[in-house]
Amino acid sequence: MVLRILDAKGAQLATADDEGKYEGRINYAFPADGVYYLEVDELNKRGGSQYGYRVEVEAYQPGF
Repeated sequence: MVLRILDAKGAQLATADDEGKYEGRINYAFPADGVYYLEVDELNKRGGSQYGYRVEVEAYQPGF
């Protein structure tokens, strides 16, 4: 799986791919309010409408 954060014009701002246990994790601070897109793609191009993905979005919490 590959995740990409895109801005309103489609420019890539951040990306993450298969990283084992934390597959597809992105830590990104958005520079301003606006429209952003999350693109989810299958790394080996074998996905399709019959597959589902669960996306969890969490607010940043300072700490370690």
